[in-house]
Amino acid sequence: MNDIRIVISYKGIPDGVHDYDFTIGDAFFDDLGYSEFDHGHLNVHVGLEKSNGILAMDLDIDGEVEVSCDRCLDMFFMPVKYSGRVYASEEGATSSGMDEEEFDIVEVNQGRMEVDLTHYVYESICLSLPMQRFHPDDADGHSTCNAEMLKILNSHIVK
Repeated sequence: MNDIRIVISYKGIPDGVHDYDFTIGDAFFDDLGYSEFDHGHLNVHVGLEKSNGILAMDLDIDGEVEVSCDRCLDMFFMPVKYSGRVYASEEGATSSGMDEEEFDIVEVNQGRMEVDLTHYVYESICLSLPMQRFHPDDADGHSTCNAEMLKILNSHIVK
């Protein structure tokens, strides 16, 4: 399934475990309107466990997004790997003593039939990336950055 939004309809499904798979790409980031990424190819797996109005969702995100190299400024695709758990509960559902400060909890209005994980998935992608983003080294340990830009940078190094 190729989706712009990560939405799971949960009303009417029985208690138990359910699996959902999404493939997100450029349209996902375009639709957000505030994304720092323009291009990406990711698979999102959601393992949902429904029990008494509580949804426990295990998210696994795997793929890549295009980022700017902090060294040479060229764009490149950086791997993304994320695994985490988020809970959703209907208003008034008992959360079995879950502390909202300890867990990621999304509250869903009782009249809703679905939970929208789009923003949570986007934030998870962002948080899974390192603060500094550099082209990876090749098999010999040499930078794969733009060679011309590296020459320019090296010419400005004060020794």
